[in-house]
Amino acid sequence: MEDNQNYLDDLINSSIDKIKSLAETNTIIGDPIVSPTGKIIVPVSKVSVGFVVGGGQYNSINKKLPYPLAGGSGGGLSVTPIGFIVEDETSIKFIDVENKTAYQTILNLANVIIDKLDKKVNKNEK
Repeated sequence: MEDNQNYLDDLINSSIDKIKSLAETNTIIGDPIVSPTGKIIVPVSKVSVGFVVGGGQYNSINKKLPYPLAGGSGGGLSVTPIGFIVEDETSIKFIDVENKTAYQTILNLANVIIDKLDKKVNKNEK
């Protein structure tokens, strides 16, 4: 019976280790890319993980082992790009590339326009 428990523990730990290696930090926040103009671009992704483990015991037909173990595991990993962090000499921006509703698109456009107007006003005041 203890061998069966060790088998299940090994199965679970092995599966979790594989998922950890796939969903490392560089998967979520990518390596920075430096453009020829000096801008630094950092890709940002969303990682979703699903995981299941199952096992059971059944009677042995040949009676060598009283209750042999059957088990299995499965999982899935989804990496979805959500945007980019862009840094230049004067600002840091997040460019969102996820599917958006029309409402979100209008709000983002309004923020860009307000930001540009604010920069113009500040420039004219100087």
